[in-house]
Amino acid sequence: MKIQRSFFFGCVLAIFLMLCPMPELNRFLRYGMDLLHAPFFALLAFFFDQKRRKHPQGISGPVLWTLLLLLGLLLESVQMWFGRDSNWHDGLSNVLGIFAGLFISSAQCSTTTVGKLSRHLIALCLIAVASFHGARGVWDALEARRVFPQLANFESSSELLRWKAREAKLTRSREHTIEGDFSGRLALGPGRYPGASLELPQMTWRGKDSLMFGVTWNPDLSQRQADVSPTLRLHLKLEDRGPSELSADRFETTLLVRPGKNKFRVPIEDIRHGPIQRTLDLNEMVLFSIFVTNLEESALLFLDDIRLE
Repeated sequence: MKIQRSFFFGCVLAIFLMLCPMPELNRFLRYGMDLLHAPFFALLAFFFDQKRRKHPQGISGPVLWTLLLLLGLLLESVQMWFGRDSNWHDGLSNVLGIFAGLFISSAQCSTTTVGKLSRHLIALCLIAVASFHGARGVWDALEARRVFPQLANFESSSELLRWKAREAKLTRSREHTIEGDFSGRLALGPGRYPGASLELPQMTWRGKDSLMFGVTWNPDLSQRQADVSPTLRLHLKLEDRGPSELSADRFETTLLVRPGKNKFRVPIEDIRHGPIQRTLDLNEMVLFSIFVTNLEESALLFLDDIRLE
């Protein structure tokens, strides 16, 4: 009966921590929170498995382990219904953390030093693997602040963590570079608003004159479209911490992209005065977005050297 009560209260704690609404966090804190998934579920699994071993008349091992795995997966999958982000990285971290906790628990029952050390080593490796994505995100969040006013140049694969693509796919490429060895290959699919958004580091834009970036348009995937119009209408959207839901509360402009390499310069003053009824807070810029509207055929863009001057 004790193990059942403990499991119930443990589930309540896990549900509260995983599903309670969270304030809006920057990238550093969000990825830092990701680092807590595996240790939390490791502690939970260790505690329950130790309880089970002390009260063998309660829940059997396989039943407890199955319930723990279901708890870790279900809590992650339903987070989106409670205003939280849900992704496979966190689900995997939960599962690996559970296995790590079970290995640590079993190590307590081992009668040999080799058995104890080997199980602790396996648990440590599981937590390290589970923490890789979060650690990578934390490192890139710090790196984005270090290289500011460079916003993106795709020289590191971790930079892709800063981006979110919609109806498109963003990868690194060695083609059509403007600065360095890599560019961002943005394959736009047919859709209403195909494009990509870059989450900006929390650094002030004050004292900067211009936003600069390069775009190379490869019309080969859409030759018929290129024959009809020699330019691609690319929309640029910049948002501060808000409110930015309406177009009147953010900076938006349309750029005409010609086949080949294009370099764009947008004055910071134009950006600041972009909203109709207010000015953007240059200390709180959060999002850089580029997209095409109502694209009927695929298009291929290469982005590079996004920076402030």
